[in-house]
Amino acid sequence: MRGVEELGDALYVKDPDVSVEAEHGYPLIYVFSPRLGPWEAFRAVVREPPAYIERLVPVEHLARDVDELVEFIARRAEEMGVREFWLELHGRGFGLPRGRRGERDAVKEIVGALAGRGFRVVRRRGVRVFVVEDTRYGIVAAGGSWGFDRIRFWREERLDSGL
Repeated sequence: MRGVEELGDALYVKDPDVSVEAEHGYPLIYVFSPRLGPWEAFRAVVREPPAYIERLVPVEHLARDVDELVEFIARRAEEMGVREFWLELHGRGFGLPRGRRGERDAVKEIVGALAGRGFRVVRRRGVRVFVVEDTRYGIVAAGGSWGFDRIRFWREERLDSGL
C-alpha cells in the first residue's frame, strides 16, 4: 500500500524505529513511534504532504469508551477556550457502533453528555472541530481548527506558499 510507504518514508528520518501498518477491511493506517509525539509526527508528515493519504489524525487521546472520550473532549475544549464546536465521528464497530443509525446514536450520547457540561456541538462546520475515529486500539480523538486533518489543505498551503 503506497500510503503506508509514504508515511514510513516521512517519519523514518525522525524515528528509525517507526512502525506503520494498515488495517484490513477499513481504510486506516496506524503509525507507532517510540520517539515522536502525535503532533511532532503530524508536522513531519504534512511538511511534505503525501499523495496517497486523504486524512491524518494525530492521536491526542485514545479512549476506551464514550465516557472517557467525553472527558477528553471537555478537557481539551477548555484548553482551547471553546464552548462550541463541530464533532466529526467515524464509527467502525470496534468501540463505537458502525453505520448511519449507530453513529447517530453515539453522537446523541456524546452530545448529551457534553451539553450537561455546558458545551454545545453545532451542526454547521465551525472554526473548531473534534475528530473522533473508532479503531481497533480504542477511540482516537483530536481537536483542532477546521480542516487540520485534511491532507488536501496542507498540499494547498505548500502550493500557495510558492514552494
